[in-house]
Amino acid sequence: MMDRKQRLTLAVNRDSECGTLATRLEERRLSEERVQRRSRGKDSPYTGCEMHKGGEMMWSGSKIRMLSERLQEEKRMEQIRRKERNEAHLYMSVQVLLEDSFEGHQGNDLYDPDKVHYRIYRVKKQTTIQELVEQLADSLNYPMEQIRPWPFSYRSNQTCRPTLVDLESDLHKTVLDVSENQNPWNVFVEMVPPDSGLQSLPSFDKDSDVLLFFKLYDPRSKRIHYCGHHYMPVAAKVQELIPILNERAGFPPDTDLVLYEEIKPNMVERIENYSEPLEKVLEELMDGDIIVFQKDERDDLYDLATCREYFRDLFHRVEVTFCDKMIPNDSGFTIELSQRMTYDQMARAVAQRVGTDPYLLQFFKCQNYKDSPGHPLRCTYEGTLKELLVYCKPKTPKKIFYQQLSIRINELENKKQFKCIWVGPKLKEEKELILYPNKNGTVADLLEEARKQVELSENGTGKLRIFEINCNKIASGPKEDTLLEALNSTGTKVYR
Repeated sequence: MMDRKQRLTLAVNRDSECGTLATRLEERRLSEERVQRRSRGKDSPYTGCEMHKGGEMMWSGSKIRMLSERLQEEKRMEQIRRKERNEAHLYMSVQVLLEDSFEGHQGNDLYDPDKVHYRIYRVKKQTTIQELVEQLADSLNYPMEQIRPWPFSYRSNQTCRPTLVDLESDLHKTVLDVSENQNPWNVFVEMVPPDSGLQSLPSFDKDSDVLLFFKLYDPRSKRIHYCGHHYMPVAAKVQELIPILNERAGFPPDTDLVLYEEIKPNMVERIENYSEPLEKVLEELMDGDIIVFQKDERDDLYDLATCREYFRDLFHRVEVTFCDKMIPNDSGFTIELSQRMTYDQMARAVAQRVGTDPYLLQFFKCQNYKDSPGHPLRCTYEGTLKELLVYCKPKTPKKIFYQQLSIRINELENKKQFKCIWVGPKLKEEKELILYPNKNGTVADLLEEARKQVELSENGTGKLRIFEINCNKIASGPKEDTLLEALNSTGTKVYR
């Protein structure tokens, strides 16, 4: 006979064996289900392998080759990346611009470096100019004789213009030497126009020719239109440009034009004498100079009648964010304005954006170095927008606050805001009134303004009285002929 301890041990062992058997049966069932799903092509991560007895996977030869090729490709790419990192100092970037990159540019020079899209070529610093031109010709699918590089260089007057590469003397020099160690090196690549029928670019004499670029200014739309470039002899007279410019702009050949030279930001000078040669008329004539032209029209027809005014306005433009004073943490909206704008011009611009009358807006300067509204601006403010923006934090978006009004701003500024409590006939109804009597008015004017905002009982006298309350004590109010300047509603004193 087994004692009690032996019987307990036997029972535990039987339970353990049953549990183990149940676990094995469950695992086998799950394994068979997985095999069935994989045989149907579902839930299998082992594409390209075979299932054998016992659940073992056997990889096919094609799968092994594919994995091997993939590993070899990853190793090769890693070696290339490592080599690029180790040899990075031997390379430089050439950023290429084509003529269509100048289309639509509305500012100074020919393009905006922050917005333009470059074609970037990574070349060795010891690459020769000839090798670079061959690479560009192959990439652009043009013969070498149909392209010509014009590197951009910065002038002392804060402009960036194309300059000549002498292909005869510099052809075998390295890119590093010709670029004067600029990295990246920006280059304008001139190409034969596809519809010109030319087999090669026109010849260019570095001693007697000059490369000029043209822009058309349209005062109606206040926009600049790029009109291409042209080789001109330096001894050619300015009037020889007129037919070329009229053709580029699509004007009749006999259209009278006004020509300007774009010298630098905020400096555009009118060309006066058309019978003089270019080398005498244009200041320090160089390749890459820009001629801006427009129709000869009356100056009083448009806001920015000449390109000189347009570029002056462009020089003073600034982005200003206007926030609604009545909306906490309002993100506002941003408008590009001229710092030379007057109060009226700014009000019209904001009113057009908000969709209201300019005289139904009130503006507030930023508090000194804070993003909160300060004192209101009078509608007779005679300063410029630039003077208003002085109060904004430096190196932060320029901000001005505004609020929409129910009465015109010029009327509001001639009135005095007065707060009082309206009490109904039964002394139960109370309502705060905000009244706008004239600044030079009397208490009678104040009561007349209050009468417009309250409903009087039909059986009443139709008269209003005003009481003075100070420290919860009611006293008789001022007489009706008392000037409003004498009333003081600050501190503990209020009026009913």
